[in-house]
Amino acid sequence: MANFSCKRVKPMAPEATTLDSVLVAPVSTINVPIHYEIAKLEEIVNSKVKGTFIRDQFKLNDKGDSLYLEVEKKGPILLSWNDHTLYYSVPLKVSAKILKHIAGIKVRNANPVEMEMVLHLATRLALDDQWNLRPQSSLDDIKWVKEPTLKVTVIKFNLKKVVEEALEKNKDKLIPKMDEALSSLIDTRKIVSKLWNDIQKPIRVNKKEKQLWLKAYATNITARLANAGSDKIVLHVQLKARVELIIEGQSIPESNTELPRFKKIEHTADSLLIFVLTRIPYHIVNEVLNEELSGKKISAEGYATTIRNVEVYGTPGGLALKLNVRGDVNGRVYATAIPGYDSAQSRLYAENFSFDLDTESALLNSADWLLHEHALDFISNQLTLDAQPLIDLLPDLIMQAIEKGKVGDKIDLGMSSLSIWPATILVTKKELQILFQVEGKADIGLKRKVFAGKKKTSAKK
Repeated sequence: MANFSCKRVKPMAPEATTLDSVLVAPVSTINVPIHYEIAKLEEIVNSKVKGTFIRDQFKLNDKGDSLYLEVEKKGPILLSWNDHTLYYSVPLKVSAKILKHIAGIKVRNANPVEMEMVLHLATRLALDDQWNLRPQSSLDDIKWVKEPTLKVTVIKFNLKKVVEEALEKNKDKLIPKMDEALSSLIDTRKIVSKLWNDIQKPIRVNKKEKQLWLKAYATNITARLANAGSDKIVLHVQLKARVELIIEGQSIPESNTELPRFKKIEHTADSLLIFVLTRIPYHIVNEVLNEELSGKKISAEGYATTIRNVEVYGTPGGLALKLNVRGDVNGRVYATAIPGYDSAQSRLYAENFSFDLDTESALLNSADWLLHEHALDFISNQLTLDAQPLIDLLPDLIMQAIEKGKVGDKIDLGMSSLSIWPATILVTKKELQILFQVEGKADIGLKRKVFAGKKKTSAKK
């Protein structure tokens, strides 16, 4: 892992850096397309919208003519989606009784006239400033399957025009049922609010050694409804956040609980551009190194020495390592290295070690060989930061933002082309600061359980 070159001079402690800057992580952009499948939405709409829509007496004119209508759903409602508009085809069965005055005589049918039609509704979807879905439906067309003809004595009446006018005048009794059903099924505010709050909850990266948490602080959120073919409605959500990797002992920043008002974005994407700021204090590095290496025995060529303690600090050119040893070889080693990154294994490590050796022992040659081949090799292994857990956890960051707990039953998540690398590495006098850049794509589909909502429970007294 490391390339070594020996410098045989009296050891001098490498100069410590005085840099005291702090990296500021750029705002991360997380574009998440959440899709609602029309087929699943259609299934739920049909389970919610059923029965009789209209059962009422309508006044036709000032002569006292009236029409009694019963309108009920006859078959499955069909949905389609195009150009931000949701289209309903609603098959209906209509029963009608008419009271008509002819030459001063009241004429009415004893048995209701039955007819069949298909109502075509068009629903324009939009979000209000509180993220609530506000469907705006209109009666687009009426297609007759079986036209109504009424015969009273020898007189035949075609009730088509009368029924159409009655439905047009009373469409407010039908259309709100569709809009209410749709708004209850697609609760956009609930979904966006959960995304906003849950994505800011810390996610534990590991449970062993020093604990790490991935923490996001949301700064803004925007969205737009878009077309993605006729089989799904897509809500493109763009979330802005600052993301940090918190190490045990560091304070976890509070979350931003104020959900911004809805603002529409004009252009959408399905990419993730996440910057993760990691600040690693040297005292934590030294604590871990000494737990792992203090008392470790190194032996070769019949000689042995033991590591007493290790200290890492920052220099203007990278990192410095002070290693105290005692045994057949007594003394100290000052080593310098620079941070490197292995993209194939997603690992940050120390490379290009060089060192000075100061020893009280006459066994200098053996000690020199020993330290070259062994000491810095396993120490460099301890100076490795594995970024793979970050990659593995990013889907969890998105998953918990949509539905926390039992996510496998509620959402489909696909992520592709996910890559991570250190965009900036800054060595300061107190800590090593690393800004990881992550790019990829995400696609989330809400399953049926999200549409269905919670089951009603009876109140307990």
